[in-house]
Amino acid sequence: VHRLFEIYLKRAGQKIFESGIAKDSIKDLLLEFDIEEEVQEYNLRLTDILEKFINNPKFKEMSESAELITETTFDRLIGRDYISGIIDLLLITDSGVYIIDYKTNAKWGNKEEFIENLIHLYKNQLNYYKDIVSKMVDKSILGVYLYSTAIDAFIEV
Repeated sequence: VHRLFEIYLKRAGQKIFESGIAKDSIKDLLLEFDIEEEVQEYNLRLTDILEKFINNPKFKEMSESAELITETTFDRLIGRDYISGIIDLLLITDSGVYIIDYKTNAKWGNKEEFIENLIHLYKNQLNYYKDIVSKMVDKSILGVYLYSTAIDAFIEV
């Protein structure tokens, strides 16, 4: 899912809102990057996940006229801790930056418990991302979100 989002968003940019997702475009991308065979059986599911993400009202709101930057790598020394990682998606607007981290965790329990658990598991990670991005760009952080593919929801952290 992460790789598909990265490839599709890099390729499509702002055009994703103009025509939606052609069912064959996912298969074409998978073939082009030699990953089609290993995920062929998931083609429809992946297309569905990507469509939900792109059509999510929160994503549309945040990404309108934003520059989409996928898979931002970083290495930083914070205090005595060496931190390295990859930020899934940055949406850079004139007003500031949104940070988005995709999560593919399977849903368990009710929705509220699931969301609370995701926040608990990933809050420190996202706080590091926020700190790192604020030092990388001269813009304010407008929001830090987990995107759960299991419930098609942006969760503010």
